[in-house]
Amino acid sequence: MYAQCVDINEPCSVNNENMEIVYNDDLETGQSSLIAYVDNYYQTNFQVNIPTDSTFTIDGFGDVNISINYFTIEAIGGLSATGLELDCSNAECTFIGGESGCFSISGTPTVSGSYPLNLVVYAAGSWNGIPISQTLDDLIEITLIVEECNVEGCWNDDNFYLIDEQYWINNCQYLICEENDNWSNMVTLEDCV
Repeated sequence: MYAQCVDINEPCSVNNENMEIVYNDDLETGQSSLIAYVDNYYQTNFQVNIPTDSTFTIDGFGDVNISINYFTIEAIGGLSATGLELDCSNAECTFIGGESGCFSISGTPTVSGSYPLNLVVYAAGSWNGIPISQTLDDLIEITLIVEECNVEGCWNDDNFYLIDEQYWINNCQYLICEENDNWSNMVTLEDCV
């Protein structure tokens, strides 16, 4: 058991200060990959902010203003191979234009590897009063890297201690994690002798 690699099970919530269309704290600027660990719980949260309209450049038409009614997440391509699941802030995974919401990828992966994931959404809106809809494949592409958890240390009282950390038994005595799963002999402070 490698609980030191377990991610935090934290509900997805909306940060009203962030207005990016899709935002994820775990993906720092310029990063396109997430890291999970084999046989350890993993979770990452995405916030979505759907605009009411957007301008697209279409060959032969120039800039076209499209009103957005809603986006529905149809799938995250490649997710099923990871052992993880999609969970949305609403049952239908549908986000209305002008509203915010969130979705999470979570679960316990069992096989290491590199998994390309892509967000597939169905978008519905209108252009000059004419209804339009389209499935957008590969809207967001990221890579989930599942690695073995190689953190070394010692367990005591259901807590994990890294190499060279101390586990205090009382105010006078402690053990030192010397190497993986190996505690030192009991150390007693001189003032306590």
